[in-house]
Amino acid sequence: MKERHALGVTMIKLGDTYATTGDRRRALDQYRRALRLYEELQSLMPREPKVKRNLATSHLRIGDTLGNPDFPNLGDQRGAREHYEKNLALTRELYESASATWEDRVAFLSALSRIGDLERASGDHKQALALYPRGCIRRGTVLDRRSRTTARTPYTSGDAGASRRHAR
Repeated sequence: MKERHALGVTMIKLGDTYATTGDRRRALDQYRRALRLYEELQSLMPREPKVKRNLATSHLRIGDTLGNPDFPNLGDQRGAREHYEKNLALTRELYESASATWEDRVAFLSALSRIGDLERASGDHKQALALYPRGCIRRGTVLDRRSRTTARTPYTSGDAGASRRHAR
C-alpha cells in the first residue's frame, strides 16, 4: 500500500510540473491517474485520513486545471465545480473528524474558497463573499475547535442537492 500511495504522490507532483510548464493536458492526465489510484485505495482503506487527503488533493488539482478562473486553465468551469464539490465533501469529512488537524481546517477553507472563485467569476459576488474563508474565520468557525459550523450557503449547509441546484 505504501508503494501505491507514493506512486500517487509522484503522479500529483508530475502533474504539478506539467502545469508549471503550461502543459495542462498532461497535467490533467497525471492528476486523473492519481485520482483513480486514490479512489481505489480509499475503497480498500475508507477510514485512512492520508488517502482521503490525497484524494481531496487530486480533486482540487483537477478542478484548478479544468477551470479555476485565477489560474491558466482548460476553460471547463462546470467540470471544475464538480471536482471542487468532491474536494469540499472530503475536506469537510476530515475537518469534522475528531482527529482534524490544522491542515484539515485549512484544506476545508481552501475548498470553500475555490468554489467562491467560481462564483465570483460567474458574477455572483454575494455568494462568493459568503464562501471565502475570510467570512468563516471572522465567525471563529475554523480557528475555534469547539465550533463546527460555517456560514450558511448551499455549500456549507450540508445540503448537497442545494449546491448542485445553485450551480445550474
